[in-house]
This record gives sequence, structure tokens and C-alpha cells, in this order.
Amino acid sequence: MRYQILLLCLLLQCCAACAQPKGTARFAGVLPLKKGYTLVFLAKDKSSALYRQPRIKAGNTVKKIDGFDDGNFSSKRIKLSPDGNYVTVENIIRGYVQQSETDSVFHENYGCAIVDLKKAKVVHYLQSDCDGAWNKQNEWISDDKVIFSKDEQ
Repeated sequence: MRYQILLLCLLLQCCAACAQPKGTARFAGVLPLKKGYTLVFLAKDKSSALYRQPRIKAGNTVKKIDGFDDGNFSSKRIKLSPDGNYVTVENIIRGYVQQSETDSVFHENYGCAIVDLKKAKVVHYLQSDCDGAWNKQNEWISDDKVIFSKDEQ
């Protein structure tokens, strides 16, 4: 009887593995950006409903975002530049800070990052200017000041 159960379990695992088409990956979150580009997340933290491990999917290629720590979190709230070359994503650091050997405090640090889609790279980090917006010249504006311009890279 044990042999039959074991055989059945192995058969079910094999069927599940073969059911997924070759070359596809399951993503925890998917956000279409512009033609040919998608922001995907490889993991989701169920307790906070936040995502981790963002990647840029260009065609069939999935690239890690250079400069974005996979241990940090993000939501699906993004802002795409008018030309579609940059996206602003949250960059949330969460964890416990040890105040002493016996005491720790949960800490969250909210920021965001501007990502160049073609390079799959963080080109600018923001802390207090995440509430900004893109203007028609593809500049990140906060409090009526230019915070990021692609010309300054």
C-alpha cells in the first residue's frame, strides 16, 4: 500500500511539472509597462501584500534590476515616464533592528527608485521625493523642482 501511495505521489508531481510549458516562469506579480516591456515580481510576501525581486521582462528575456536589493519590497504602484523609458518603483526596506541583545524593533524605511528599462538598472534613488510625478520632458518633479533628468545621467 505504501508503495502505491508513493508511486501515485511521484506520478502527480511529474504531471504537475510537465503541465507548465517550457520556457515560461510563474510570476507573483506582472505589470505591463510599454510595448515589449513588463515589470514582473518573482515573490510576494503574503503577510504584507508586498512584492520582492522585481525584474524587467523585455521580450522573452527577464533581467534582474541592477542596484535594486532583492531583499527589499515594493507594491504594484508605479509611475511610468511619458516616453516609457523609465519607471519609478517603491523601494521599501523592512526588518528588525536590534537595540540590545534582548530587544528589537520592527523598522520600515520607505523610498523609491527610478529604473531605466532598457538597461534594467536603478539610475536614481529617492527618499522624500517619491510623491513626485513625471513631466512632459521626462523629468521627475517634486515640490516644483527637477529631481531627476535623463540628461544628467
